[in-house]
Amino acid sequence: MPMHLRVTQGDKVGAVYALVPGPNGIGRSRSNVVVLYDDKASAEHARIDADAAGCIFTDLDSTNGSRINDTGVLRPMRLRSGDTIQIGNTVFVYEEGEATGDKETTTRVQIIIDEDDTRSMMPVAWTSHGTTEMLPLMTSELKGDELHELYGLLSTLYRVTALVSRSATLDELLASVLEVVFDILPAERGSVLLLDGPGDALVPRGAHCRDARDQTIHVSHTIARDVVESGRGVLTRDALEDERFRSGESIVLYGIRSAMCVPVSTQRKLFGVVYLDTSSPTQQFTERDLELLTAIGTEMALAIENFQLFEQNLQAERLAAIGEAIAGLSHYIKNILQSMDAARYLVHAAIEDGDREGIAEAWDALDHNTSLISELVLNMLSYSRRAAPAYEFCSPNLLATQLVDLVRGRAAEHGTKFQLGLDEAMPDVCIDRAALHRALLNLLTNAIDAAGDGVVTVVTRWDAENERVLFRVADTGPGIPEGDREVIFDAFYTTKGSRGTGLGLAVTRKLVEDLGGTVRVESEPGGGTTFTIELPARLGEREGA
Repeated sequence: MPMHLRVTQGDKVGAVYALVPGPNGIGRSRSNVVVLYDDKASAEHARIDADAAGCIFTDLDSTNGSRINDTGVLRPMRLRSGDTIQIGNTVFVYEEGEATGDKETTTRVQIIIDEDDTRSMMPVAWTSHGTTEMLPLMTSELKGDELHELYGLLSTLYRVTALVSRSATLDELLASVLEVVFDILPAERGSVLLLDGPGDALVPRGAHCRDARDQTIHVSHTIARDVVESGRGVLTRDALEDERFRSGESIVLYGIRSAMCVPVSTQRKLFGVVYLDTSSPTQQFTERDLELLTAIGTEMALAIENFQLFEQNLQAERLAAIGEAIAGLSHYIKNILQSMDAARYLVHAAIEDGDREGIAEAWDALDHNTSLISELVLNMLSYSRRAAPAYEFCSPNLLATQLVDLVRGRAAEHGTKFQLGLDEAMPDVCIDRAALHRALLNLLTNAIDAAGDGVVTVVTRWDAENERVLFRVADTGPGIPEGDREVIFDAFYTTKGSRGTGLGLAVTRKLVEDLGGTVRVESEPGGGTTFTIELPARLGEREGA
């Protein structure tokens, strides 16, 4: 029985990926069966194991997780026809049976750079070093078909420019631009190779094939390197008849009848080349096609330059944020150490005086500061690393009760009262208890600090229809100003001054999102604050499912 994935959202909408018997890798790495140009996907994100009985989906401990039918994937799951699979910004529909629709089945594209001996350089056409001019000087004498052709060229450039402005990642941009190129040019195979690594080697970064059965692209290294060195694009209308290509192994062996290779460059820098070819004797490239591809190469170069500038600015912002964070942490740690030094001095003084009450009071202060250090270290570890979820069956109601008991001492110091609203229909569920414990503990300690001598309410709810667990932690404190609500989950942002690190809520959000859940806040100045954690879960009786 044929099985396949159809893309319904993201890059290559409408493409269909055939699933072969055995493991089918999904991710950004080109070793996968399904290659994604998606910055939210991991290199080896997920795997679908296909056999005669159907398919089983497994998330490979990816950074951002996977979702099936809008539910986070916690363990291997058997797929049913019609299931939706979300990986990053890409959404697939799993289907069984013969693929239908206009799109050809898409599989992995392999780019091979042939080290051939193409030395006789007699091109059909070169692009000039100057600005590409696709419009004639006198447009009044153009015929209808010529005007239609120019309109198509200008429309293509407009589409490429639009892609440049909205593409989130470089790989997404290159893949999308190649699709646009294939809409107007008679290319059968195309690839983008960028200069990278030692010696400015040409590294494949994007590829596209018109025929799903033709998923290997052979690029002449000599031709590509000559375009890099000369900075000019080259065209052959019939590569098999062109003297300069005859000795090229990739041209002769693979029946290439027409090929173009143009630089991806601006006036300031050359980034790589775009290569297109076709084996059709009737659909060959023209000088106008070469001019269009050269213009597209320039647009791509400008986009790459912008991406690089953005990364440089982002790196500068990251360094500035790290410096600010280190300064804030240093100040916080210094305050704790000063308090510990004072408490240690008081302990020694009380011992010398035989003051038992003084010893107990100083020891409590020392113990409190030790707890602050421990809390800081745990938060930093939770925020800086992503451990694999450790799922186990537990009672969410019991967890909520245990956490409230754990912080009662802190609540008593502030005069805070607790109210519990536990869902009696809550079953035992499979969940990462340790991560949830850490996330809820941060919310409870914040709620106590905010409520003061007010009330903190803890509520649990079970959504049986969607198999989701909800926890709500509400306080009667002063609320959070609207401007702060947008940044309270940012790392190292705190409203507690030197009493806080700004890691608690950032850690909570990270832990919850790592488990495929969400955390949201509702607050009004003077009206208290409510945090809600919502997590996917599995019932105990489904362990063997």
